[in-house]
Amino acid sequence: MPDAWAIGDSPRADIAGAVTLGLRSMWVSNNRTWSQAAYEPTDVAGDVASAIHRVLRPAPPTGDAGI
Repeated sequence: MPDAWAIGDSPRADIAGAVTLGLRSMWVSNNRTWSQAAYEPTDVAGDVASAIHRVLRPAPPTGDAGI
């Protein structure tokens, strides 16, 4: 998967575009529910600050570290 994110609040313009390009996506819900059946975001955040925080958080360990 490419090392890029698309962050947006428009299901069609932002999230479908990211899915088409193979990018991870973060949908800023602004207290709305996801309603698209054909595609969905990689992750959902309630507001822009939360979305940025989640995208920038360190990746979890892969499991084989130290072996």
